[in-house]
Amino acid sequence: MSKQPPNPMGGQLPSYTIGDVENHTAGPTAAPSNPLIRPLPSQIVNPDSAFLEAYECAKINRSWEKVSGALLAHPDWLTRVPDGRSWTMLHQIVFSGHVIHLNEVLALQAGNPQFRLLFQARDGKTVRDVATERSHIHPNMLRRIERLAAVDELLNNAKERKWELVKQCITVQPDIVNEKPPYRRYYLAHHLAFVGQLDKFKELSTLCHFKLDLLAEGKTISQIARENNKIAFAEYVESLQTEPNDTTESTAAPAAASSSHSASGGSYYSTSYYDDPCISFIPAHVVANVTNDHYFATHSLYQGGYPTSTSTTTATTNNHHHHQNNHNDKKSVKPKATASSTTTEEEDSAYEQTVINNVAHMSEKNLLNSITCCITKAILRDPGKTRMIIFTSVRANLDSLCINFISIR
Repeated sequence: MSKQPPNPMGGQLPSYTIGDVENHTAGPTAAPSNPLIRPLPSQIVNPDSAFLEAYECAKINRSWEKVSGALLAHPDWLTRVPDGRSWTMLHQIVFSGHVIHLNEVLALQAGNPQFRLLFQARDGKTVRDVATERSHIHPNMLRRIERLAAVDELLNNAKERKWELVKQCITVQPDIVNEKPPYRRYYLAHHLAFVGQLDKFKELSTLCHFKLDLLAEGKTISQIARENNKIAFAEYVESLQTEPNDTTESTAAPAAASSSHSASGGSYYSTSYYDDPCISFIPAHVVANVTNDHYFATHSLYQGGYPTSTSTTTATTNNHHHHQNNHNDKKSVKPKATASSTTTEEEDSAYEQTVINNVAHMSEKNLLNSITCCITKAILRDPGKTRMIIFTSVRANLDSLCINFISIR
């Protein structure tokens, strides 16, 4: 036990060890004081016990506030493996499958330069391995991990100036250039501005579209460039930010023209949505856009223009209503006569025979496609009707085969 130097006020300072501190008081010349008070055991926070408590909460996916609170105070605990365990707390969170919890704890790693997403646990597994094993239960977690890993790879290659690998990453997923993991400092464009790689920025711009309004640490791309004395980079980016108005106007013109064409009557339906754009749900002998007794949907899926009889009837009807609205005091002009929708019995018989012949020559696959919905693959029926007869005909005013449906009570 070492001796204490003499007290200048007289006497000698007492010497003691931890454990008997409460049995000693100050020297005789010192002011009287109460013995030192040891905190209660419940007031002592053991970091190891706090870590294990947060770890168990993450493992069983309960009391999330304890997990987030512990990681807020100790971000490095996220990748710490407890004694006798195989996984980190991050592995346990990924196993639970809550993407929101994952994003929250990853954001707390922004100030931890040692953090790595694909940290290997004691058993050699990464969070990607865990997410892959649980993908049948939590597919969104695997997608999130894969996305983060892809952006990590892109930014790491850019940081190491491996530009060919950067191009490969962008070619596979061009939109990842405008993303960054929560624990990363910069987007790719901000990183290029930080190092002043203007030539690479221009080259990569031919492969992808950089969003120039993204903020990293509250700063724009040009601000990052100017702060690091990359004036040429900043001026180039600022010049690009003055162009969107011109680009918007030039791209808006074709869109307006397309919209005008559609409004003028040239309806168009994409073949990517419909299996066969030449299927008509218009009942036989019923003029389109006119109320009928069959209550069938009278829309058409023709590519390009409508059948001649349909377009003629629609145009004539519109002109008739316009004339009535503007000249109520005059005699209404009757619409032009169109092809009669009534047929004789002989024409009906010939028509039905043609239908039978056409159906007989149709393949089983084409016939099945004609009577089933291209989306649900259910047989096309009209509710409330008892039977359905399929008529197939080649009309004189159509260039393609049409399937018409009519219901008989």
